[in-house]
Amino acid sequence: MKLTDGELAHFLAEETGKRLMAVRERLYNDGASTWYAKDVGDAAAQRFIDETLAEHRPNDAVLSEEAADDSDRLTADRVWIIDPLDGTQEYSEFDRADWAVHIALWERKDADGKPSDEGSITQAAVALPAYNMTLSTHQLPKTPERHEGKPRLVVSRNRATREAVIVAEALDCDVARLGSAGAKTMAVVLGEVDIRSRRWHVPMGLRSPNCSGRSSRTIHQPY
Repeated sequence: MKLTDGELAHFLAEETGKRLMAVRERLYNDGASTWYAKDVGDAAAQRFIDETLAEHRPNDAVLSEEAADDSDRLTADRVWIIDPLDGTQEYSEFDRADWAVHIALWERKDADGKPSDEGSITQAAVALPAYNMTLSTHQLPKTPERHEGKPRLVVSRNRATREAVIVAEALDCDVARLGSAGAKTMAVVLGEVDIRSRRWHVPMGLRSPNCSGRSSRTIHQPY
C-alpha cells in the first residue's frame, strides 16, 4: 500500500489510536493497575508505529517520546516526531477520554519547499481515540462557528498556573479542565474552547494553525 506522507501521518495516528483502545479494553477487563496500563499502552503504541514506519519509510529518522534517541536524526532530511500516547495518566483512568496520539513529519525545508536547516513541519496528525476522531493536515477539519459569550479557557486538569488564573480573571473566562496537551489543543481547533494557556512546550505532532484555520488565542508562559 503506497501512502503519501499526509496519508501516512493520518493512518499512523488513527490506527495507533484503535490499537490503544483495544489494549485499554483488555486492561480494564483484566483489572490492570494504572501503572501497568500506562506501560503497556506506551509500549503497544510505540511498537506499532515503529513497525509501520519501518515498512513505509525505512530511510526516515524518528524522534519519539517513548524510544531511545538516535543521533542520526540530527543530520537527517526527514524526521518523524511522535508521542505514541499523550496523556498516559488519563489513558490509565478507564473512564477518561482526554488523551491523544501525536504524529508529525519534519523536513529540512522551509514552508516554500526551499532547503533550510531550520526545517518545518510538513505533515501532522492528532488522534483522539476515545472520541473516534483524527485531525490532520491530510483531512482538514471544518473551521468551527464563532462562539458567542464568555471566552472559554482550557487549563490542565491537575493544576491551573498563576498566569492562567490571571488570564481567566482578566477576560472573565469560563474555565474547562482537560488532561493531555493534545486534547487541550484539539479542543481549540474544534471550537470547544477559545483559549489555551500553555507554557512553551508544544505537543509533538501538533500543527493546529494549519489544521483548521481557526483564529484562536494562545497565552505563552516560559518555564
